[in-house]
Amino acid sequence: MCIDALCYRRDADAGVAALDAGADTGAPNREACNPLDTVPCTGARNCESAYAADAVCRMTCTEHSECAEPNRCVRTVEGSSRQCTLACDPLTGAGCLGDDSCDHLYFQVEETYLQAWECRHTGTMASGAPCATDEPMQCGRGLTCSSDSGGAFCRPLCDIDDDTCADGFDCHLVDGAPAIGGRLYGACTPSL
Repeated sequence: MCIDALCYRRDADAGVAALDAGADTGAPNREACNPLDTVPCTGARNCESAYAADAVCRMTCTEHSECAEPNRCVRTVEGSSRQCTLACDPLTGAGCLGDDSCDHLYFQVEETYLQAWECRHTGTMASGAPCATDEPMQCGRGLTCSSDSGGAFCRPLCDIDDDTCADGFDCHLVDGAPAIGGRLYGACTPSL
């Protein structure tokens, strides 16, 4: 099944697995792994999680061009080697394993940080609940911690071109987050 140029397959052991299109190692699927196994991943891949999400096998890299768009070459764990992010669908969470959610997260690249759409641990806070932008795991599935003039709150993710926010809210672009399949995503924030 393909959604906005991201393709998924059902895998009995790993749930929904996202294809990392463009990987040439013969092992492009989002594959759950156990970092405690002696050889958790095959090929040039490391077993790591990001933001407490389920651990997955990730392609190692040295620069962004080695990762299929919209994936980026980052350190998923500060101080670790660099590997490609694995993009997911911000609105449906497709591509994330188990109960993980898709969100725009910050990753280290050299001495700076950049955003990528990646799976994270799902929090329990509902839409409108106050949150801390430096702790994205607080908000529930389909929500992101977004700042506006009133503070930071868990807000629904939205498609910029297909604004489905509730009355009184507008879909505002998540600055710095890459497009997924040519589409830009944002958060539903109060209308001005």
